[in-house]
Amino acid sequence: MSKRPLDEGLQPAPKKICASAESLQQMKTQIDNMLKQAKDHHEEIRLAAVDHAYEKEEQWKEASAQKDDIKEELDTVSTDLSTAETYLSEFESNPAVKMLEKASTCGVERAQVLMEDHEKIMDTLTKLRHMKETLSNQNEMLTQKYSDACAKCEDFKKTFDNAESTAEIISGLNE
Repeated sequence: MSKRPLDEGLQPAPKKICASAESLQQMKTQIDNMLKQAKDHHEEIRLAAVDHAYEKEEQWKEASAQKDDIKEELDTVSTDLSTAETYLSEFESNPAVKMLEKASTCGVERAQVLMEDHEKIMDTLTKLRHMKETLSNQNEMLTQKYSDACAKCEDFKKTFDNAESTAEIISGLNE
């Protein structure tokens, strides 16, 4: 049997080494590109999370402002209702009103002026009762509206807190 010359066996080996070095370089380039792409993706996701948290914060702030406006209106209506109740109670128990009621039913001709006064006062008291009823209805409606606004505000706050936490977690991935 004849032996092969040593030259023939050595030539293919250097070609494989070059091919391996070239493959390694391609893999390094590929990994570098993927890492750059991952950083770009991270930045995109981070920005999206921050934007989302900002939107949720704005919704929460808007809901808080609406809640505060409703509370202010509720406080005003509650104060007006209390005032109307106080006035109504004072006037209905006033001795002069009781005297005018008696004068309106006494049938004395000279008490006609008192009857007219009684009628005017009764008309005004009726208007006051209607106003009290309207304020009472508004107070109930605003109380419910305020309660709903508080719940909505609380939900937006929780959503904002979650979005902010998510943005912090995503931002922290790069540290």
